[in-house]
Amino acid sequence: MSENVKVAVRVRPFNKREKERQAQLCIQMSGQTTTITNPHSKEEKRFTFDFSYWSHDGFEEQSDGLLVPTGAQYADQQRVFEDLGRGVLANAFNGFNTSLFAYGQTGSGKSYSMVGYSVNKGIVPITCEELFKKMNENSENSSTRYQVKFSMLEIYNEKVRDLLQPPQQQQKGGLRVRENPKSKKFEVVGLKLVDVKSYNEIETQMELGTKHRTVAATKMNNTSSRAHTIVTVLFEQITKDESGVETTKRSEMNLVDLAGSERANSTGATGERLKEGSNINKSLSTLGKVIQALAKGKNSFVPYRESVLTMLLRNALGGNSKTIMIAALSPADINYDETLSTLRYADQAKQIKNKAVVNESPTEKLIRELKEQIEELKSQLGGKPMQPSSSQGAGAADADQALLARMQEFERQMAFQANVDQGGQPEAQQSTEPSMHEKEKQKKATTAHFTNLNEDPALSHIICHFVDQPEMVVGQDEDSAAASEEGGGEGGNYIHLTGFGIRKRHAVITMDGSDVFIEPGSAASNTRVNGTQLTEKVPLKHNDRLLFGTNSIFLFVNPANQDPSAGTPEKVDYEFAQEEIAKASGLLVEGGDAEEKERMSQILELFPMVAEVNAISDEMDKKMKFSVALVNDMMLPNASTSDRSQVMVKAVNTRNENEWLIDRAEFVDRRYRIQEMFGDWAYDQDKDASVYGPPRSDADPFFIEPSSVVVGFAGIFVVPLSLRMDSEDTYEALDYAAQRQGSVCVALEPCQEDGTPLTEEDFLDDPSALMQLNEPYHIKVMIRWAEVTHARFSTALRCVLYFGDLDVIQTPWMYGKTKADFNYEKIVTINKVTPALIEWMENGMAKVIIESKHKDDESTSSITRLTSMADMAMELQAAKDRIKQLEGGGDGDDGGDGGKKNSKKDRKASAKAAKELEKAKSELVEMKKKAEALEKELSTAKKAAKGEGDQEKELKKELKERDKTISKLESEVKKLSKKDSKKDSGKAGANNADVDAAIKERDETIARLQREMEELNKKVSAAPTGETVAVANVAADDLKESIKTVLNQHRNDADARALWTDVATKVGASTDGPLPPANKPSSVCSIM
Repeated sequence: MSENVKVAVRVRPFNKREKERQAQLCIQMSGQTTTITNPHSKEEKRFTFDFSYWSHDGFEEQSDGLLVPTGAQYADQQRVFEDLGRGVLANAFNGFNTSLFAYGQTGSGKSYSMVGYSVNKGIVPITCEELFKKMNENSENSSTRYQVKFSMLEIYNEKVRDLLQPPQQQQKGGLRVRENPKSKKFEVVGLKLVDVKSYNEIETQMELGTKHRTVAATKMNNTSSRAHTIVTVLFEQITKDESGVETTKRSEMNLVDLAGSERANSTGATGERLKEGSNINKSLSTLGKVIQALAKGKNSFVPYRESVLTMLLRNALGGNSKTIMIAALSPADINYDETLSTLRYADQAKQIKNKAVVNESPTEKLIRELKEQIEELKSQLGGKPMQPSSSQGAGAADADQALLARMQEFERQMAFQANVDQGGQPEAQQSTEPSMHEKEKQKKATTAHFTNLNEDPALSHIICHFVDQPEMVVGQDEDSAAASEEGGGEGGNYIHLTGFGIRKRHAVITMDGSDVFIEPGSAASNTRVNGTQLTEKVPLKHNDRLLFGTNSIFLFVNPANQDPSAGTPEKVDYEFAQEEIAKASGLLVEGGDAEEKERMSQILELFPMVAEVNAISDEMDKKMKFSVALVNDMMLPNASTSDRSQVMVKAVNTRNENEWLIDRAEFVDRRYRIQEMFGDWAYDQDKDASVYGPPRSDADPFFIEPSSVVVGFAGIFVVPLSLRMDSEDTYEALDYAAQRQGSVCVALEPCQEDGTPLTEEDFLDDPSALMQLNEPYHIKVMIRWAEVTHARFSTALRCVLYFGDLDVIQTPWMYGKTKADFNYEKIVTINKVTPALIEWMENGMAKVIIESKHKDDESTSSITRLTSMADMAMELQAAKDRIKQLEGGGDGDDGGDGGKKNSKKDRKASAKAAKELEKAKSELVEMKKKAEALEKELSTAKKAAKGEGDQEKELKKELKERDKTISKLESEVKKLSKKDSKKDSGKAGANNADVDAAIKERDETIARLQREMEELNKKVSAAPTGETVAVANVAADDLKESIKTVLNQHRNDADARALWTDVATKVGASTDGPLPPANKPSSVCSIM
C-alpha cells in the first residue's frame, strides 16, 4: 500500500546577522498551517504540512546550554524526535526502509534539526541512541539477535567521499556509484561499512567522520553548507518462530543533511548561471526535478540519473521506503524569497507516494542467495577472486575492483548470517578509537590546546592540537609530520596543518610553565592573533583567535590560565574571528545606520571568499589578485552622482596590471565555479593539468574579458548654468579609494543654437528667469583634455561626461598617451526649461569619468600601431579643419534671415568679438604647430608600421572571412529592404499581414546571419592570432564611430570623405549606413 511522504517545517530564531539588519518576522504558524507574508506587498501565502514546528521564540537556555520551552508553542529537539524520529525507529524494527532528509537555505537550521549542537542533540544521534536502548530491552526478553552497520559519506561537487576513511586515504576522483543489476539499487562501490554494537561506537564513528570532513574541508576550503551528508544505518534482526525457522528482517535508515540552497539575494548571487552553473546547486536542482516529476504521477519521467544525490536517494523518493522531509525556514523578511522557495519545494514533496514493503526473508534463503551472487561474481572475474592486472586498462581495472568490492561485502554478510545461525553474536569491528576519544576528552580539561573554528558550527571544535611540549612547530610538511608521529622530526613536536597559505615552518609555539607564546616561523608566513598580524613573539591568552595562512582559524584554550585578552566575549565563534580580521583591514567600522550595517555584513561575507579565491589563484598560478572594495557610485559608468557606496570586488591581473571592479553577484558566481575547478584539479592534477596557469579563455572562471576601465571621476557643479553663465575648470579625477589618478579640463558655455557664445547682457540674476524666457536653452559642452598619472593607463584614453539626465557626451579614444588633447565639443539643446532642471542646476552636478582600455598581451601588434595611426590622422585632419576655419574668419555666414534676426545681438557683442579674434589668432598659431607635430608623428608611425607588412597580411587574411560575412549580411538586408519597399510602393494599402511576413522574413535572415558571424568570430578567436583579431575588432568598432562623426561634419567635402574612407578600409571598418540630415549638424543633440 502506497503512502505519501510526510513533510515537516521548522522555523528557527533570528541569527546575529538578521538582528543587526533589524529584520522583521515574516513567518507565522498555527497548528499544521504555516503562513508567510511578503514584506513589500503584505500578501500572505498559506501552506499546510504534517507538522509545523515553531522554534523561533518561547524558550530559555539552561546553564548547561540546553534549550527548554517556556510555553506550549516552542518545539524543542525532543519533541521533533518524538514526532519524526520515533516513527523512523518503529519502521526500522518493523523491517521497513526509512529515509529522513533535511532541506533549506544555508544557515536555516537544517544541521541543528538533524545533528544538533552540544547537549541539544538532533534526530540522528537520538534515533541511534534509542535504537540500541530498544535492542537491549528486547534482547533481555527474547532470542532475537541484531546486527547494526554504519556508514557515512559526503557528496561534494558530484564526487562521493567516504567520511570514515582519513582524507589521505581517499580515492582520487571519489568513489564510484553503480547500479546493482539485480536489486536495481544504486550502490557506492568501496564504501566502508562498520559493525557497531553500542551507541557509543556510533557516536565515535560520527565524530570521526565529522573530523575527517572538517580536515578535508579545511584543505579544500569547502564549507559544509555546500556538501550533502548521508548517514546510513543498516539494521538486521534475526528471529526464530515456533517451528525453529529463522527469519531475517532488514532495514536501511538513510539520514540525509542536504547542502544549503544558496542564499542568492543575500550574497548578491543571482541569475541562472549561479542557479544551474555549479554542481552543488545542480544536485539540488535535479532533486527538485525528481520531486516535481514524482508529484505529477505515474507517466512522468523521473531523472534520477542526472545527479549522484538523486541516484542514492532513489529508494527514498518513489521507492521502497517510508520517507520524512523536514524543511528548515528562516524567519527573516530579508530571506523571504528563499523561504518561500523552500515552502514550495516542501509542498510538492508531500505529494510524492512511496510503496514501502517489509524486507524479510528466511535466513537459509538469504545465505543461498549470497552464495549464488558470490559465485556469479567469481565467474565474471574469470573463475577466481584475483586482483585485476594493470595491463587490462583503467576501465577493466575499475570494473574488476567494483566486482571484488561487492563480492567481499557479500562474503562478510554470509559469514555473519552463518555465525548467527550457529547461535553466535556478531562482533563489532575492533577499534582503538573509543578509548582514544575518551583520553582526548580528559586531556582537553587539563592541557593547553588549539581547537578549530568553522563557518558551520557543526564542524567547529572537531580538530584538536595539544600544546604539551616546551617548543612546537606549526606547519604543512608531510615529512616532518610523519617524523613527529614517530617521535622524531623537530623533537617530535610538529603540529601538522592543512590549508592554503600554510608554510613548512609556519609558526613556533613555546611554553614557560602555564604561559604559552607564539612567534613567526618564517618571514613569509601569514599568522594573525586576534585579527592582528603576527610579527614578533607574543603571549597567547585563553580564548585567543589565530588565523594560520588563509583559512585555518583556531581558538586557543588554556585550562591552566583562563585569563582572556581584553575585548574577548564569553562565547567566541567563527563569525567573531572573521569580524576581527575585517576590522584590522580597515574596511569594517563600528555602528552606523541599517544601510551601513548591511554593507558591513556584506564585507564580512565576502572577506573569507576573497581570501579563498586568492589562495586558489596562488595555488594554480593564475596571476590574479582580488580584494574587497567600497566603491562610490560616482566611480561607476552611469549618470548617478550619489555619494552612496556599494561593496564590490577589485580584480587585478598581476601580469599586465589590468584592473576590474566586479559586483558581488558576479564574484560569488565566479567563486563557486573556481571552487569546482580547483576541486577537480586537486583530486587529479595530472589529468587536469591544462587548467593550471594563467587563464586563457572564458571557460576558466579566473578569465575576465579585457575591456574599458574607469580610471577616475570628477563632479562638476553646474550652478552657473542656471544664470546662463559659462564655467571652465580643471578637476582632479579620483578613484574609488579617493586617490588622485589624473585630471580633466571641462568647460560649459551657454550659447546660441549655432554655438555662438552669449554676451554678458544675456546673463540672469535669478534662475527662475530661465523658465520665463520660454525658449530652448543651448549649452556647449567642451572636454578640453584629460591626463592620467600612471603610464599603465596610456593604452587608450577617453572621457565620458554624464550631463545629468540630459545627455551623455563621449570623446573619441586617443591611444598611447598619458595626456589626451580632445578639444571635443557638443551642443546640448534643452527644448523646455522645467523646475526640475533648475533644481538640478542649483543643487546637482554633472559627472565626468576618465576611461582607459586594458592592456593586451599582444599590445605591440600591427593592428594597435595601425589604430594609433588612424587616430593621429583624424586628429591631424581636425587640426587642419580648425586652421582653415580660423583663417577664413570664423564659421561662415549664419544664413539669410537668421543673420538679420541676430544682427542686433551681434552689434552688442562687438567688444567680445574683438577679444575672440585675438584668441582665434593665438589658437591658429598653436594649431599650426600642433599640425606640424602631428604630421611628423604620423610619418614616423608609418615608417615603423612598414616593417609589419607580413603580420598585417596574416591579420587581414583572418579578417577576410569576417568581412565577407558582413558584406553578405549587408546585401541581404538591402535586398529584403528593397523587397519591402516594392511591396509598399506597388501595392498601396497592401495587406498588413504580407508586410508583417516580409519584415519577419528580413528579421529572421538578419538573426541567422548574425549567428553565422558569431560562429565565425569564435573560430577566428581560436586562431593563433586570435587575441590580435579581438583587438582589431574593438579598435575597428571604436574607429567606425569616430569616422561617422567626421563624415557627418564634412559630408560635403569630397577630399575629407575620401581620407576617412581610406582610413576605414585600412582597419576593416565599414562606413556604409544612413547619415543624419545634412542641414542639421550631428554635434547638436535635441532634448525633449
